[in-house]
Amino acid sequence: MQLPSADTGLPTALVRDSFARIAADLTLVVDRNVVVEDVRALQGREGPRCRGSVHIAFKLAVSTLGEERRAALLMPLTEALTLAGLLQLLPEAELIARRTQAQPDAATKHALLELSTFVGGAVDGVLRERFRAGLTVRSLGCQGLRPGRGPALALGDGQELVTANAMGRIGEFPAAPWTLALPVLGA
Repeated sequence: MQLPSADTGLPTALVRDSFARIAADLTLVVDRNVVVEDVRALQGREGPRCRGSVHIAFKLAVSTLGEERRAALLMPLTEALTLAGLLQLLPEAELIARRTQAQPDAATKHALLELSTFVGGAVDGVLRERFRAGLTVRSLGCQGLRPGRGPALALGDGQELVTANAMGRIGEFPAAPWTLALPVLGA
């Protein structure tokens, strides 16, 4: 089911607001402008899959009323390595070289885990503003995904996800597809 493109539907507004907060928080952390545009959301039982290249999934746990559900932000490995390099304060030449790595080294993996914490905090802030007390979002780390694969977002009977595709841009680097999947939550 295609959700409305305007912020009239709660699930669409949540993913747009979550993307906006993620971008704003990452901008502060990496000291480069991070922008997420062209958000398009779908609601259903199918989770996101990475297309075309290896991706990193920043995995999240959304907890409310004793129930925990999964969420995730996916982006191409190149973009995740760029954010990690910026977090590590790499010089520009090293940052550009980092974007071509096939696998992160130990220091980069640590930076990716830190970024996952920032992503979790951003989504936590948005969801806490919209929903009752007792709802929390926390990072579950990150995971590399091969093309065609997606993170494990086990859904129970009747549970659905809002999956939003967007274009993310870090500083002057080219835009790349980012995907955010959040569980559909009751108001």
